[in-house]
Amino acid sequence: MKSKLILMGASAMLLIGCTVQNVRTFRQQVKSPQYQDKYVEFMDTDETVVTSTYHTLFTKKADGRYVFRQFFPETEQITNLTHYAADKEIEHGLHKKWYDDGTLITEGYYLNGKKIGTWYHIGTGTGTYIDGKMEGKWESKNEKGLTKSIYQYKDGKKDGPFMVYDSLGVLTNEGVYKADTIFSQSNIENSAKLTQIPLFSPCEGLSGKEAKDCATPKLLMYVYKNLKYPSIAVENHIQGQVIAQFYIESDGQVTEIKINNGLCQAMKDEVTRVIKSMPRWSPAIKDGKPVRCLYTLPVKFKLEG
Repeated sequence: MKSKLILMGASAMLLIGCTVQNVRTFRQQVKSPQYQDKYVEFMDTDETVVTSTYHTLFTKKADGRYVFRQFFPETEQITNLTHYAADKEIEHGLHKKWYDDGTLITEGYYLNGKKIGTWYHIGTGTGTYIDGKMEGKWESKNEKGLTKSIYQYKDGKKDGPFMVYDSLGVLTNEGVYKADTIFSQSNIENSAKLTQIPLFSPCEGLSGKEAKDCATPKLLMYVYKNLKYPSIAVENHIQGQVIAQFYIESDGQVTEIKINNGLCQAMKDEVTRVIKSMPRWSPAIKDGKPVRCLYTLPVKFKLEG
């Protein structure tokens, strides 16, 4: 079986959520008898096992629906729970995702493939979906239960007044969105964007988008050259996307590597190893000065054959 690594792209912005192995890919896997009972404790009484592997469980419920679960295998922490209709293709019922450490990322319900009712998304907060689109008030809160932000949505886009608060619950910014575009805001100075995102390798004489377009292929080449597909992942048909986050300090050093979605420990360790080996970057620039910046690097592992 061949393995392939795909660097999905990179961003200096926080990337929320994760890509997990979906039920279509899962159905292509060979049943693993040695793991038949590995995750039975997570099943409801009306479920029967269809397929169980090193890191996944696919079951059928008495009402004809199917349930897909994915796990971080070393700790057996569930990272994905998705209910499907009888056709095994359309999401229908409860859907939840977690980071490897058990932190809830997403929770809500699907009806015939569309999100409905109350949902929670880490970062975005809690609000309502109507016919698959975000509508009305969405509010996020911090660990203390204090409001972090409130946004209004219309037809899936930010539309209406918004408010942002600091960690003590003090209002720091407010304004109005129209069709996902800021129409007005009070805290313009503090919302200034980076004039240059961190670059893996600077390109002389270039800036902005041209500098990014020049540096990104160098990052791709470095990762492709150094990253190896872990043998245990190949043996157990583990594939999907690993999301790494780390800081590029103002002096270009890579620090505080964190991988919330690692698929398995071997993949997590391998991506961490490669990031640690990186040379200094060209730091982000804001107001003409180098600044510390959070960077997100998604790497997709894919098996072929």
